Amino acid sequence: MGKGKGITTYYSKKFKHVCDEVSQYYQITKYESKNVISINVYRSAQGSVEEVIQKVKKMQDPEKANVITGDMNICARKQRNSPLISSLLDEEYILMTKTATHTRGGHIDHSYVKNAEAKLHLYSPYYSDHDALCVTVEKAWAAGVWQEPE
Repeated sequence: MGKGKGITTYYSKKFKHVCDEVSQYYQITKYESKNVISINVYRSAQGSVEEVIQKVKKMQDPEKANVITGDMNICARKQRNSPLISSLLDEEYILMTKTATHTRGGHIDHSYVKNAEAKLHLYSPYYSDHDALCVTVEKAWAAGVWQEPE
């Protein structure tokens, strides 16, 4: 979508690509395994927060563990009351990102989980001014019971 704009998703063979939503100002991709949904988002500063919320909500699955990650271009520290953050927290997502993820100190890359016990690992690749977000789902709440992620 342009220099410095977009997402990369790395996933294991347990996952399959489900769909993409692409506009001039955001990209969203969804991957799915037996009991985990992974949604990765890039939203430019000009991207509609409301559209992104709507698209993400349509992609989630209440019967599986849900992981949402990406560059939201909203600082989770300074803009805690943003509609995007508030909307996901109201849906019982947990914001896992607690530290700055951008070289300029912003908390603009977010990681959320719902129906999951997970760990977040940040990695600072040499080729980006953003940290990479690696989420490991340890347990998934699916079909009404805790399960090993598959």
